[in-house]
Parts: sequence; C-alpha cells; structure tokens
Amino acid sequence: MKSTSSNKTHGLFNLIITITFLFLATYVGIHHEMWGDEAHAWLLARDCSIVELLTTYLHAEGHPILWFLVIKAFQSLGYTYYDFFMLSIIISTVGVALFTYKSKFPWYIKTLFAFSYFTFYQYTIIVRSYCLILMLYSLLASIWGKRHKRIFLITFLLICLMNTTAYTYLFSASISSILLVEWFQKKKKWNENTNRNHIISFWILAFSFIATIIYVFPLSTNINTLILHSFSLSFAFFDNYSPYFGVRGGLSAKIYYLFSSLSIIAVIFGAYKQSCLKNKFWEMMLIVIPPSLFCMLKYYNLWHLGIILFSFIFCFWIHKMEKNKYILFLLIITLGIQNYWNISASVYDIGNTFCPAESASNFIKKYDYKNLDIYGTTIFNDAINAYFENNIFSNWNENRSFFYWDKRSKYCQDSYIFFDAKELIKKNKDMYIFTSHSFNQAQIDIIKEKYNFYIFSGHSYAENDIYESLDITILVRKDIDKIARNQK
Repeated sequence: MKSTSSNKTHGLFNLIITITFLFLATYVGIHHEMWGDEAHAWLLARDCSIVELLTTYLHAEGHPILWFLVIKAFQSLGYTYYDFFMLSIIISTVGVALFTYKSKFPWYIKTLFAFSYFTFYQYTIIVRSYCLILMLYSLLASIWGKRHKRIFLITFLLICLMNTTAYTYLFSASISSILLVEWFQKKKKWNENTNRNHIISFWILAFSFIATIIYVFPLSTNINTLILHSFSLSFAFFDNYSPYFGVRGGLSAKIYYLFSSLSIIAVIFGAYKQSCLKNKFWEMMLIVIPPSLFCMLKYYNLWHLGIILFSFIFCFWIHKMEKNKYILFLLIITLGIQNYWNISASVYDIGNTFCPAESASNFIKKYDYKNLDIYGTTIFNDAINAYFENNIFSNWNENRSFFYWDKRSKYCQDSYIFFDAKELIKKNKDMYIFTSHSFNQAQIDIIKEKYNFYIFSGHSYAENDIYESLDITILVRKDIDKIARNQK
C-alpha cells in the first residue's frame, strides 16, 4: 500500500517537473531571437534535398544529418520559421520526462538537472541539434538493463547518436565497443538466435560509422590531408580542411584544459572509490574520456561541455549510482551553479535582444529588396535570410539561402570578411549587411560619404555574462535610401 502511494507521489512530482519545464521553456523561447547557427540549419533543411545534404553540403558543415532530417519533418507539417523554437522545446521536454520518470535519482537532483543551464537554456532555448542528446541518452539508459534482449533498438539509438554531433559519434562508438566486449564474453552462453542478432547489429553499426564519416568528411583532393583527418577523428570539423593538433588558445587556455582534465579524473576516481564499480570502471572511462579529450585537444566551444556532463550522468544512471552520496554531492554543486546560470541567461533573453535579425529583416522589407544588389558578408546573415522565402544576397547562390562554407565554391565568402572602406565604396553595392562587426571612426567617416548607417543591436549570452556581439550593421546607399535618417 505504501509502495503504491509512494509511486503515485513520485509520478505526480515527475509530471510537475515536466509540465513546469515545458511551460517555462515555452515562455523563454517565445522571447528568444534566433541567431545565425540556428537559422543556418533551418535553411539547409529547407533549401536542400536529403541527397544534396548527404552528397554535397554536409561535407562543409561538420554536423551529421539527423537534426536536418528532424527539421525537414517539422517543415513538411507546415510549420514556419516562427514556430521553429517549439521543435527543440518539444524534444527537450520528452528528454526531461524520460529522465525524471525512468531514472532513480532523488527528486532534488531531477529538479536541478531539468532546470540546469545546459538542459534548459543551451540545449533547449538555443534551437540546435543538442536538444536531441538528452532524449537519446535517456532512451538508451532506460533500456540499458535489457540491452542484449533489445539489441536492435539499441542499434537504432546508437545510429541516431552517431548522426547527431561529433561528440555523440564518439559516445556511440564507446557504447558499441562495450556491447562488443560483452558479446565476446557471453556469446558462448547465449543461444544461436541471440548471437545472430548481435552479429547483424554489429555489422549494421560498422556500416553506419563508416557511412557517417564518408558523408560528413570534409572534401579534399589532398590524400595526405584525408589520411590525417581520418586518424585524428577530425572529420567532423573543417579547420580550412587541414588537421589541427594541439590545444586551442594560449597559456590561459592550456591551464584551463589542465584543470578540466584533473577535475574529470577526480570525478571518475572518486566515483570508483565510492561506488565499488569493480569491472565497470573501464566503461565509465571509455564513455567519458574520448569526448573529453576531443573537447580539450581538438575542438571546443562552451556549449560542448554539457555533452560531457550528460555523459557522466548517463554513466551514473546505467551503473545505478543515483543514490551514491559522493555523486549526489558533486551533482548538487555542479547543477546548483548551473541553475544560477540558467536563471541569469533566461532572464537576459527575456528582457534583451539576443539577435536583432527579425528587426533587420523587417527594415529590409521596407525597400524594394528583390531589385537591390544586397551584399551579405558572414554566416550570421543566415539569421536574416531565414525571414525571407528566397535568398536576398546577390553574392550568395541565388537558389540557396544559407552561407556555404566550402572554400572552393564561388559563393563562399570569408567568414569574417572586411572590406577596406575605400574598396567598399568602389564596389558600389546598393546595400551591405555586416554582422558582429564594428567599424572604426576613420572607416565610418569614409563610408558615410556615400552610405547611411543603420545599426541593430544584439548580444548572445552564455552562463552568467554576455558572450559576443550579434549587432547587425546595414549600409544603404544614399541615392536609393527612401527612409534615410541620421545615425547617431
């Protein structure tokens, strides 16, 4: 009787967490203005066929195809760019529901995790492929105890993960390795049907890993570059199509990465000492270390750190460490700080302009923009193009609205191109659109002779501080500017 009552209480509490998450995420999401990276994925899915994505465009993206397929499905249902923010909210809510209902973490850890910075803000409010990770990790963890009986479902989830991000590609490889080792250890005890299913599963996974590398691999005619890329696992990033070795940044970055390494080792060692993992210790190492090293040695942005956190929580979940006092202590500190970050970021996003792309697009629509020579300069201009049915930039591929990274394409512009002020005037375009770029006073004085300045301000926000400027500067040639005004 007590057990039934307790289950109902837990079920009600889990429902409250899920509904509260959905409500608050929707409220913040309504106020969020999507920026270049969010718009870029939308435009790729909108303007390209699946075949074009696989054979051409994803080679220059560094991101596998799953997110684009999800967006395509969303678009096929008739939803517009104005509805896009709800896609990540729906997916994240499913992930939170799975985590709260299926895991055995205490109620306070479930609450802290649901409203932590990465779960709530960075992977939900920011509409990117990372919203898929919690849902897929939770699905995988929830059936982990029956992994060998449901090997084909596990295989499907691993294929989804390897096609989500480079980090989850490594995670998928680690899980596949664990399954393979377990099969070698137990195959003599299993019946013929179970062994056959595992062999089929491993062949499917092997094919999928190779296929993912092939369609995401940066295009290059230099065979040495291809070989180095394959060995460095850097196929998921372009870096001008050359391999990158060593730590990004200067001495401060190296010190940061050193402390990050030590903290990861400390958590794993502490978990081992406190939880008697025994022979399962190597599994945690195999799951957490590859993405951590990839982050520290190859490619890092602030938002990637959440994947490592999720990987730790996945390990604690599948190894039944949800009640371990050492783990709970670490999670309370980590998630408590992240709840503060989440509140800070969400409040900022509600009250301030994240990306002014919609305001800038409405401004452009006041002109006869279809007949103007408009020059777009960076990928962040995707955020503007997403508000138009077709590409508005004369120097981009007229049939594609997204910025194209491939350096061999005539439509590819330097990501941070800057024209000399005199050269800009000489080109004599009707309109220039600069994003995240500032002009010095000398340049402004030269450009103002022929162009009017219109500046739309916005800033991205990360954790508890402004991250970068997302200002949009529009230069309109004076002789065609019908709504000219003085620019302060």
